[in-house]
Amino acid sequence: MDCATICQRLVKTAFSFLFSFGVLYPAMGLDVAERIVIDWKIIAEGMEYAEIQGSHYCRSGSPIIAAVRVSPDHWRFETGYYKDLPSGHRLSANSWRHLKNAVFVFNAGLYAENYRHLGLLFSRGRNLGSKLHGSWKGLFVAHPIDDDLPSARIIDLQNEKLLEKDIRYKEAVQSLMLFDRDGNLRVRRTENQARRTAIAESKSGKILIFVSRGEYTLWEFAEILMRLDADIMHAMSLDGGAQSQLSIELPQLSVNIPETQITIPAVILGYSR
Repeated sequence: MDCATICQRLVKTAFSFLFSFGVLYPAMGLDVAERIVIDWKIIAEGMEYAEIQGSHYCRSGSPIIAAVRVSPDHWRFETGYYKDLPSGHRLSANSWRHLKNAVFVFNAGLYAENYRHLGLLFSRGRNLGSKLHGSWKGLFVAHPIDDDLPSARIIDLQNEKLLEKDIRYKEAVQSLMLFDRDGNLRVRRTENQARRTAIAESKSGKILIFVSRGEYTLWEFAEILMRLDADIMHAMSLDGGAQSQLSIELPQLSVNIPETQITIPAVILGYSR
Protein backbone atom coordinates (compact mmCIF):
# COMPACT_ATOMS: atom_id res chain seq x y z
CA MET A 1 0.00 0.00 0.00
CA ASP A 2 1.53 3.31 -1.07
CA CYS A 3 1.70 6.47 1.03
CA ALA A 4 -1.09 8.27 -0.91
CA THR A 5 -3.54 5.42 -0.33
CA ILE A 6 -2.75 5.32 3.38
CA CYS A 7 -3.32 9.08 3.67
CA GLN A 8 -6.64 8.87 1.83
CA ARG A 9 -7.86 6.11 4.15
CA LEU A 10 -6.79 8.04 7.24
CA VAL A 11 -8.63 11.17 6.07
CA LYS A 12 -11.75 9.15 5.26
CA THR A 13 -11.66 7.48 8.68
CA ALA A 14 -11.22 10.82 10.46
CA PHE A 15 -14.15 12.41 8.61
CA SER A 16 -16.37 9.40 9.29
CA PHE A 17 -15.56 9.67 13.00
CA LEU A 18 -16.32 13.39 13.10
CA PHE A 19 -19.60 13.04 11.23
CA SER A 20 -20.71 10.10 13.37
CA PHE A 21 -20.36 12.28 16.46
CA GLY A 22 -21.90 15.34 14.88
CA VAL A 23 -18.74 17.43 15.14
CA LEU A 24 -18.97 18.70 11.57
CA TYR A 25 -22.72 19.21 11.40
CA PRO A 26 -22.83 22.81 12.64
CA ALA A 27 -19.93 23.97 10.52
CA MET A 28 -20.64 22.10 7.29
CA GLY A 29 -24.34 21.25 7.33
CA LEU A 30 -25.84 17.91 6.32
CA ASP A 31 -25.64 16.26 2.94
CA VAL A 32 -28.99 16.12 1.15
CA ALA A 33 -28.64 12.32 0.92
CA GLU A 34 -28.70 12.15 4.72
CA ARG A 35 -32.00 14.01 5.03
CA ILE A 36 -34.94 12.28 6.72
CA VAL A 37 -38.03 12.48 4.52
CA ILE A 38 -41.29 13.00 6.42
CA ASP A 39 -44.56 11.42 5.29
CA TRP A 40 -46.96 14.23 6.21
CA LYS A 41 -50.69 13.56 6.43
CA ILE A 42 -53.19 16.43 6.20
CA ILE A 43 -55.47 16.20 9.26
CA ALA A 44 -57.16 19.62 9.02
CA GLU A 45 -56.91 22.72 6.90
CA GLY A 46 -53.44 24.17 7.45
CA MET A 47 -52.40 21.28 9.72
CA GLU A 48 -50.34 18.13 9.06
CA TYR A 49 -49.20 15.22 11.22
CA ALA A 50 -46.43 12.65 10.90
CA GLU A 51 -44.51 10.13 12.97
CA ILE A 52 -40.74 10.08 12.63
CA GLN A 53 -38.55 7.10 13.44
CA GLY A 54 -35.58 8.17 15.56
CA SER A 55 -34.23 4.65 16.06
CA HIS A 56 -30.57 5.52 15.53
CA TYR A 57 -30.68 8.16 18.29
CA CYS A 58 -33.30 6.88 20.75
CA ARG A 59 -31.73 5.86 24.08
CA SER A 60 -34.81 4.30 25.74
CA GLY A 61 -38.44 3.51 24.91
CA SER A 62 -40.25 3.98 21.62
CA PRO A 63 -38.20 5.76 18.92
CA ILE A 64 -41.31 7.45 17.48
CA ILE A 65 -41.40 11.25 17.43
CA ALA A 66 -44.79 12.87 16.81
CA ALA A 67 -44.57 15.85 14.46
CA VAL A 68 -47.20 18.53 13.86
CA ARG A 69 -46.88 21.23 11.19
CA VAL A 70 -49.33 24.13 11.18
CA SER A 71 -49.83 27.29 9.19
CA PRO A 72 -50.27 30.37 11.42
CA ASP A 73 -52.69 31.66 8.77
CA HIS A 74 -55.10 28.90 9.81
CA TRP A 75 -54.13 28.29 13.44
CA ARG A 76 -53.58 30.55 16.42
CA PHE A 77 -51.64 29.94 19.62
CA GLU A 78 -52.34 30.85 23.24
CA THR A 79 -50.45 30.12 26.42
CA GLY A 80 -52.07 28.71 29.54
CA TYR A 81 -50.89 28.99 33.14
CA TYR A 82 -52.50 27.11 36.02
CA LYS A 83 -52.86 30.15 38.29
CA ASP A 84 -55.14 31.67 35.65
CA LEU A 85 -57.59 28.78 35.99
CA PRO A 86 -60.63 29.12 38.28
CA SER A 87 -59.50 26.04 40.21
CA GLY A 88 -55.86 27.15 40.39
CA HIS A 89 -54.89 23.51 39.79
CA ARG A 90 -52.29 22.17 37.41
CA LEU A 91 -53.57 19.91 34.63
CA SER A 92 -52.25 17.36 32.15
CA ALA A 93 -52.07 18.39 28.49
CA ASN A 94 -55.15 16.29 27.74
CA SER A 95 -57.11 17.93 30.58
CA TRP A 96 -55.94 21.39 29.46
CA ARG A 97 -57.27 20.64 25.98
CA HIS A 98 -60.66 19.50 27.31
CA LEU A 99 -61.02 22.45 29.66
CA LYS A 100 -59.98 25.12 27.16
CA ASN A 101 -61.68 23.54 24.10
CA ALA A 102 -58.40 23.54 22.18
CA VAL A 103 -57.61 21.30 19.22
CA PHE A 104 -54.05 20.60 20.33
CA VAL A 105 -51.96 21.28 23.43
CA PHE A 106 -48.29 20.78 24.25
CA ASN A 107 -46.14 21.69 27.21
CA ALA A 108 -44.41 25.06 27.62
CA GLY A 109 -40.93 25.69 29.05
CA LEU A 110 -39.16 24.77 32.26
CA TYR A 111 -40.44 25.78 35.68
CA ALA A 112 -39.13 26.12 39.23
CA GLU A 113 -40.04 24.04 42.31
CA ASN A 114 -42.82 26.52 43.07
CA TYR A 115 -44.19 25.89 39.53
CA ARG A 116 -43.32 29.35 38.31
CA HIS A 117 -42.34 29.33 34.66
CA LEU A 118 -38.65 30.09 34.20
CA GLY A 119 -38.20 32.89 31.71
CA LEU A 120 -40.94 34.89 30.03
CA LEU A 121 -44.46 33.49 29.80
CA PHE A 122 -46.83 35.99 28.19
CA SER A 123 -50.56 35.36 28.28
CA ARG A 124 -52.81 38.04 26.76
CA GLY A 125 -49.97 40.53 27.17
CA ARG A 126 -49.24 39.74 30.83
CA ASN A 127 -45.98 38.15 31.95
CA LEU A 128 -46.95 35.24 34.21
CA GLY A 129 -43.43 33.83 34.29
CA SER A 130 -40.20 35.23 35.66
CA LYS A 131 -38.05 37.99 34.21
CA LEU A 132 -36.26 37.68 30.88
CA HIS A 133 -33.76 34.81 31.27
CA GLY A 134 -30.29 35.95 30.30
CA SER A 135 -28.99 32.58 29.06
CA TRP A 136 -32.03 31.20 27.25
CA LYS A 137 -32.20 32.77 23.82
CA GLY A 138 -35.28 31.09 22.38
CA LEU A 139 -38.60 32.96 22.41
CA PHE A 140 -41.74 31.59 20.77
CA VAL A 141 -44.24 34.39 20.18
CA ALA A 142 -47.79 34.62 18.84
CA HIS A 143 -50.69 37.06 18.54
CA PRO A 144 -48.83 40.19 17.39
CA ILE A 145 -49.83 43.65 18.59
CA ASP A 146 -48.80 45.20 15.26
CA ASP A 147 -50.53 44.09 12.04
CA ASP A 148 -47.30 43.95 10.02
CA LEU A 149 -45.73 41.24 12.23
CA PRO A 150 -45.95 37.46 11.57
CA SER A 151 -48.80 35.70 13.39
CA ALA A 152 -46.34 33.37 15.15
CA ARG A 153 -42.58 32.93 15.04
CA ILE A 154 -39.44 32.05 16.97
CA ILE A 155 -37.18 34.92 17.97
CA ASP A 156 -33.51 34.12 18.54
CA LEU A 157 -32.57 36.61 21.24
CA GLN A 158 -28.90 36.16 20.43
CA ASN A 159 -29.53 37.81 17.07
CA GLU A 160 -32.40 40.10 18.04
CA LYS A 161 -31.52 41.99 21.22
CA LEU A 162 -34.87 42.66 22.85
CA LEU A 163 -35.96 43.82 26.28
CA GLU A 164 -39.24 42.61 27.72
CA LYS A 165 -40.90 45.93 26.86
CA ASP A 166 -39.82 45.57 23.21
CA ILE A 167 -41.77 42.34 22.58
CA ARG A 168 -44.73 43.19 20.35
CA TYR A 169 -46.69 40.00 20.97
CA LYS A 170 -49.38 39.04 23.48
CA GLU A 171 -48.34 35.38 23.80
CA ALA A 172 -44.75 34.29 24.44
CA VAL A 173 -42.77 31.37 25.87
CA GLN A 174 -39.04 31.60 26.58
CA SER A 175 -36.69 28.62 26.60
CA LEU A 176 -33.35 27.57 25.14
CA MET A 177 -32.43 27.43 21.47
CA LEU A 178 -31.66 24.01 19.99
CA PHE A 179 -30.03 25.26 16.80
CA ASP A 180 -29.99 28.51 14.87
CA ARG A 181 -30.49 29.58 11.27
CA ASP A 182 -26.76 29.11 10.58
CA GLY A 183 -26.96 25.43 11.56
CA ASN A 184 -25.11 25.86 14.86
CA LEU A 185 -26.18 23.55 17.67
CA ARG A 186 -26.86 25.71 20.73
CA VAL A 187 -26.93 23.00 23.41
CA ARG A 188 -24.17 21.18 25.20
CA ARG A 189 -23.37 17.55 24.45
CA THR A 190 -24.19 15.46 27.53
CA GLU A 191 -25.48 11.96 28.26
CA ASN A 192 -28.64 13.27 29.95
CA GLN A 193 -31.58 11.55 28.31
CA ALA A 194 -35.29 12.27 28.57
CA ARG A 195 -38.43 12.54 26.51
CA ARG A 196 -38.30 15.76 24.48
CA THR A 197 -40.52 18.57 23.21
CA ALA A 198 -39.30 21.09 20.64
CA ILE A 199 -40.86 23.82 18.55
CA ALA A 200 -39.44 24.99 15.23
CA GLU A 201 -40.08 27.54 12.51
CA SER A 202 -39.72 26.75 8.83
CA LYS A 203 -38.32 29.13 6.23
CA SER A 204 -41.85 29.50 4.85
CA GLY A 205 -43.17 30.60 8.25
CA LYS A 206 -44.87 27.38 9.37
CA ILE A 207 -44.65 26.25 13.00
CA LEU A 208 -43.61 22.68 13.78
CA ILE A 209 -44.01 20.84 17.08
CA PHE A 210 -42.07 17.68 17.93
CA VAL A 211 -42.77 15.42 20.93
CA SER A 212 -40.91 12.16 21.47
CA ARG A 213 -42.33 8.96 22.90
CA GLY A 214 -38.90 7.71 23.92
CA GLU A 215 -35.82 9.27 25.50
CA TYR A 216 -33.12 11.22 23.66
CA THR A 217 -30.20 13.40 24.62
CA LEU A 218 -30.84 17.03 23.79
CA TRP A 219 -27.91 17.17 21.37
CA GLU A 220 -29.06 14.10 19.45
CA PHE A 221 -32.68 15.30 19.37
CA ALA A 222 -31.42 18.52 17.79
CA GLU A 223 -29.44 16.49 15.25
CA ILE A 224 -32.59 14.62 14.21
CA LEU A 225 -34.48 17.86 13.63
CA MET A 226 -31.59 19.25 11.61
CA ARG A 227 -31.72 16.16 9.37
CA LEU A 228 -35.44 16.48 8.61
CA ASP A 229 -36.47 17.41 5.10
CA ALA A 230 -38.82 20.04 6.54
CA ASP A 231 -37.24 23.36 5.57
CA ILE A 232 -36.60 24.15 9.26
CA MET A 233 -34.90 27.49 9.86
CA HIS A 234 -34.30 27.22 13.61
CA ALA A 235 -35.70 25.42 16.66
CA MET A 236 -35.96 25.73 20.42
CA SER A 237 -36.40 23.17 23.19
CA LEU A 238 -39.25 23.19 25.69
CA ASP A 239 -39.52 21.20 28.91
CA GLY A 240 -38.64 17.50 28.78
CA GLY A 241 -39.07 14.32 30.78
CA ALA A 242 -42.51 13.56 32.21
CA GLN A 243 -43.48 17.17 31.45
CA SER A 244 -43.07 16.55 27.69
CA GLN A 245 -46.67 16.14 26.52
CA LEU A 246 -48.90 16.41 23.47
CA SER A 247 -52.66 16.11 23.10
CA ILE A 248 -54.54 16.35 19.79
CA GLU A 249 -58.22 15.69 19.15
CA LEU A 250 -59.65 15.81 15.62
CA PRO A 251 -62.11 13.59 13.73
CA GLN A 252 -59.17 12.16 11.76
CA LEU A 253 -56.70 11.86 14.63
CA SER A 254 -56.50 11.43 18.39
CA VAL A 255 -53.08 11.59 20.05
CA ASN A 256 -52.00 11.64 23.70
CA ILE A 257 -48.28 11.46 24.48
CA PRO A 258 -47.65 9.91 26.90
CA GLU A 259 -50.83 7.93 27.46
CA THR A 260 -50.61 8.59 31.21
CA GLN A 261 -49.79 12.25 31.81
CA ILE A 262 -48.76 14.11 34.94
CA THR A 263 -50.07 17.59 35.70
CA ILE A 264 -48.06 20.54 34.35
CA PRO A 265 -48.34 24.26 35.16
CA ALA A 266 -47.98 25.84 31.72
CA VAL A 267 -48.94 24.88 28.17
CA ILE A 268 -49.29 26.17 24.62
CA LEU A 269 -52.76 25.71 23.12
CA GLY A 270 -53.74 25.60 19.46
CA TYR A 271 -57.04 26.77 17.97
CA SER A 272 -58.45 26.98 14.46
CA ARG A 273 -58.88 30.56 13.24
